[in-house]
Amino acid sequence: MFSLRLDGDLTATLHERRHASELYALVDANREHLDVWFPWPAETHAPEDLHAFIDGSLALFAKGEGWHGGLRKDGHLIGGISVHNVNRKIGRAEIGYWLAATEMGSGTMTRAVRGLLRHLFDDEGFTKIEIRAATGNRPSRAIPERIGFREEGVLRHVDLLRGTPIDHAVYGLLASEWKAAHDEEAHP
Repeated sequence: MFSLRLDGDLTATLHERRHASELYALVDANREHLDVWFPWPAETHAPEDLHAFIDGSLALFAKGEGWHGGLRKDGHLIGGISVHNVNRKIGRAEIGYWLAATEMGSGTMTRAVRGLLRHLFDDEGFTKIEIRAATGNRPSRAIPERIGFREEGVLRHVDLLRGTPIDHAVYGLLASEWKAAHDEEAHP
């Protein structure tokens, strides 16, 4: 199984069908929290509803085109993290994430995203990473802002949430910006 150490007690693990019950339990326990920003919890009524999603993620991973995985803290599933819309030719990908309500505000996702960025830039050789979040989703938008991404614009009516079109803010970070920021941290 694919597992990536992100930061100390945080790992990303590739979803497999055997994780469907665990993943469903976390989604179900956080349904009210997640429904505010994501359309997929409303479509998830049983562990089996996650099989197509998991199979699709495994196919992406097998082709080297990204993955959707579980975010684990000390081995316990606390959210999701993904790499998607991968374009290896130009070295660009998007990352996405969600977190259980109990972990919100703890800095956990910021640490996880930083760890994933280290992997994508330093190990995988990507040159640009993007994050997209609903314009009204301040907690999700705070993460790229905190890490040093630049807001590149707003995509209007890019998704539907309970039948209502929503806009996404698009953030981008170049490998050169990541390297410069970390060189400054290492040599103040």
